[in-house]
Amino acid sequence: MILDVIQVSKDLFSASFTIERENTQIGNFSLQGRLGSMEAEIQGTIHEQAFKMVYGKMDNLEVDHPFRPYLIYKESILNGTVYQTKFNGGLFKKFDYHQMKLNGMIFDLFPIGFGNEGSKSPIYNGNKQIAQIEKDCIVYNDLHNYRIFAEDSFASQIAILFCIYMYINVGYKPGEKVISSKVKVVSITTNKLLKEKYNPEFIKSIDK
Repeated sequence: MILDVIQVSKDLFSASFTIERENTQIGNFSLQGRLGSMEAEIQGTIHEQAFKMVYGKMDNLEVDHPFRPYLIYKESILNGTVYQTKFNGGLFKKFDYHQMKLNGMIFDLFPIGFGNEGSKSPIYNGNKQIAQIEKDCIVYNDLHNYRIFAEDSFASQIAILFCIYMYINVGYKPGEKVISSKVKVVSITTNKLLKEKYNPEFIKSIDK
């Protein structure tokens, strides 16, 4: 399935998004931050199921120094966590990536820059790719959009949560309000191990 996560508003400390499939809304979420903090609380629904994400570290995470961890709640029940971490395979074999632990499972997102083509971020469960998030390199009026290619509904929900975390980590700028702008950010990934995570054939297998 193919989804679009579309930002519809951005204020000083808040933002809102819709989630669409074939131009039909299937969910939404909003962020609310505050003065003096880079973090925000997220609340929304996916397929009529309520969820919330808040900044905080899960007990017994067993990850060294997770960066900007967020707790994930579904229907007010703590369900998992998402954070940025680091792969360290030795000299020239290091890279940052995002990891999510949800329902006892582990998912990894690998952000890969393709220059003017934008970013393409595959999501894996173990050695199996289940989804991919793509984003243009140009952002208009500080409104960020993401396209998701997922093998099924569950994989799409994982990808949506990763989209939110990607926005918090990079796109969300509390205290700033933009009326009109065009910003182009070109990133080219050169790390060979990271680039190997990208499979150009994956999205060809995804139906709408």
